[in-house]
Amino acid sequence: MRPTPRSGKQRSNVAFCRSGAADPTRTADPASERLRCPPFNRQTRHPPQATKAHHATGSGRPPAWRLIHSENLESSGWRLAQCRHVVHAGVEFWDQFFRQRLEAGNDLDWEGVWTTPFLAPLRQAGVRTVLELGCGTGNDAARLAGEGYLVTAIDLSAEAIGQAQARFGALATFLVADMTQRLPFPDGSFDAVMSNVAMHMFPDCVTREVFTQVGRLVRTDGLFVFHVNSLEDRPLRARNLPAREIEPDYVTEESGQTMHFFSEPYLRELLAGWQQVQLVPVQIPHHTTGNPFKHVWRGIARR
Repeated sequence: MRPTPRSGKQRSNVAFCRSGAADPTRTADPASERLRCPPFNRQTRHPPQATKAHHATGSGRPPAWRLIHSENLESSGWRLAQCRHVVHAGVEFWDQFFRQRLEAGNDLDWEGVWTTPFLAPLRQAGVRTVLELGCGTGNDAARLAGEGYLVTAIDLSAEAIGQAQARFGALATFLVADMTQRLPFPDGSFDAVMSNVAMHMFPDCVTREVFTQVGRLVRTDGLFVFHVNSLEDRPLRARNLPAREIEPDYVTEESGQTMHFFSEPYLRELLAGWQQVQLVPVQIPHHTTGNPFKHVWRGIARR
């Protein structure tokens, strides 16, 4: 369960977890913005209730969090995330990431590794409309569109969306949007939501909000299909990407990329309320050596 804001005067202003998405009221470097989240109970992973945030960055730049009146957020239907002291990679990091890949001629495309296992379940569920979260340069969205689905795909990075639009704009709808914020779609707008190795970039409190929002967007009897890092992926990444743990199973790497590694109990907790939850551990071999390259959970859940 997500934490409930305190009642009364104590809850008039609380810290709201933000991504690095563009905001005209802010001047801080998005890639270095800090999301301030409460300490976590390592047994339950539940953050405590929010307390009033303190303006103490010591960096000379505006604080990365904003104090937002809780009634304003509640009127928009968005639950507050009580967060502090936790970062995740923002828009500047991802714009640079996709720009560098374009310049190197090295598009991030896993071919059909992520989408192919979902084709049969999507067909069996009578899915027609799909929202993809964290679509990158649009390859998976284009694959689903090629199978006849009506695909809307979002990504935080305008650079990635620009590349996707240039290549696949005739096949799918691509939008710059931040999955950690309330998305501009009515409840139950989509038959399915898909996210492939894009929802494991956030601390626990933000992850919970993202999973909750997926539940809002999927219609009754619709599907949520996804891939996220498993705990077994952490030592594989650590061989080449040294990292520092920020909170349990959540790390920041030297490049600035942040990664969250999921256990099966944690995923089942996030998916409480969904039906027919299927979680399958998947090992991805290296394309040349055949050695283990990545470990993920493949998830399929019915609303």
